Amino acid sequence: MLLTKRAERIASQLPVDWGEGYPNVWMGVSIESGKYAARADALLNVPAKVRFISYEPAIGPLEGINLEGISLLIFGGESGAQRRGMDLKWAEEAHEKCRADGTAFFFKQTSALLPGTLSGTFLDHIKEMPESGFSK
Repeated sequence: MLLTKRAERIASQLPVDWGEGYPNVWMGVSIESGKYAARADALLNVPAKVRFISYEPAIGPLEGINLEGISLLIFGGESGAQRRGMDLKWAEEAHEKCRADGTAFFFKQTSALLPGTLSGTFLDHIKEMPESGFSK
């Protein structure tokens, strides 16, 4: 899994033999809120076998994001003493969008003092993974 906030630089950093992507490399971008939704568009312009979004730390709703062509969305609230709060509705909306667009949804954590704190909703148990294309 390769993850960056600098989606516009991905294509220029790929190896010359990248082609349509290596079968064992998942390419991803961090998107904290809808303000950064353009990172998803940049990711969609990069050839990859699996593309994913790390919606972490979730600090705002994901408005205006295109998930078509995205295999996985990982949701995680910020944790720790200086954490910024999140609204569980953002996770629920992201889950609904993933269902509509055929994107796997992985609920990692809420914005809690301790990582892994459960939210008390059905989302706590959603740990979907995309088809990887890996050889078995």
